[in-house]
Amino acid sequence: MYDWFPCVLTSIFFPVNESIWEHMKIIFYCLFIGSVLEKKGNNYYLNILVKPLVGVLFYLIIFIPLYLIFGESMFISLSLMLFTYIIMELLGIKISKQEELNIKALPIIIIILISILFSILTFYPLHNFLFFDSVKLGYGILK
Repeated sequence: MYDWFPCVLTSIFFPVNESIWEHMKIIFYCLFIGSVLEKKGNNYYLNILVKPLVGVLFYLIIFIPLYLIFGESMFISLSLMLFTYIIMELLGIKISKQEELNIKALPIIIIILISILFSILTFYPLHNFLFFDSVKLGYGILK
């Protein structure tokens, strides 16, 4: 999407390069939007925080060792992404079945902070393998 409409807004929500970190935006925002669109049930606000946040962490914890062992593999990446979505939906169901916790503001604040972090790291990426675009051989927004 960023390649078609290169602007600040699309750079915040869509990957700007082929780095591992930029692709975490796909997991994070897909799970976030999916959670927001779900029917409101118990712990709705907790669900819209936990699924995207845990989804990114879950993916990275499994993906990084596989990436270091096998290198870049589209099959592994997509399979793990699908597996992550399935596990996060199951987690969401479990959270929804728990007794209602009266927290609404904190999850929203944390989601906003995470979105700000994604934005900052898009424009000012760390220089390590998570942020390195192996296609264009660089970091961040590349021309």
